[in-house]
Amino acid sequence: MSTPMYRHVASLGSSFAAGPGIQPVDDRRARRSARNYPHLLAERLGARLTDLTVSGATTETILASPQRLFTHVFPPQLQGLPADADLVTITAAAQNLTRIVSAVRSKAPGARVLLVDYVTVLGPATRPGPEVPFDGAILDALRRLGEKVTKLFAAAAALSAADLVLASARSQQHALGTPQPWVTGLPSLRALDGAFHPNAEGMRGVADTIMDYLDNSGPKS
Repeated sequence: MSTPMYRHVASLGSSFAAGPGIQPVDDRRARRSARNYPHLLAERLGARLTDLTVSGATTETILASPQRLFTHVFPPQLQGLPADADLVTITAAAQNLTRIVSAVRSKAPGARVLLVDYVTVLGPATRPGPEVPFDGAILDALRRLGEKVTKLFAAAAALSAADLVLASARSQQHALGTPQPWVTGLPSLRALDGAFHPNAEGMRGVADTIMDYLDNSGPKS
C-alpha cells in the first residue's frame, strides 16, 4: 500500500518530539532539533513543516497558556497551528490528550491527527549503572510509569478516534542497555541536555515507525 500524500505536516509536543541535544539545532530557545522526527517525517513525505514543539511543554502550554523557557516566552502551540495542515503529530504529556486532539480538529479540520507515544527509555535489558543512576526498585517504578503512559495514549486515541503510532513498541528493543539504544542516558552531570530522551537514531526510528504506519493504514476515512 502506498503512502497517502500529505502537503503540510504540523507537529505539537514537548521534548520527546522537539529533540533537545540533537544536532543541528533548529531553535535553540525551544531546545528543538532540525533532525527531530517532525523534520525527518516532513522530508520523507516531501511536505512543508510547521514544527511547534518546545521542550518542557505541557497540555496547557500547547492549548492555551504561554510557555516561558529561560528568557523567551512561547505562545500556546495551538495558536501557531495552520488551518491547512493535513497531517498533525502530537507527542506530549499524556494527560488531556483528547483535549488537544479536539482543539487540533477545530483549528485544522482537514487534518489527520496522529498521537505518537513516547519511545521506551527503560526496557527489560536496562540495568543500574553510570548512565542509569537508579537502583532496581526505582527502575521498576519508572518502567511501570512508562507502561501507564503508553496505556494513556491508547485510551486517548480510542476516545478521540485519533490514529495511534506506537513508538513505545517499536523502541522496546532499543532501550538503554541494548546494543543500539534509541535514547541517551546520563553521560555526566555536565551533559544533561537530552538525557533520557531520544537520540538521533531514536528520532530516525520514530520517523520510520510513522512512515510504516502511514504505509500500512492508508488514508484516514
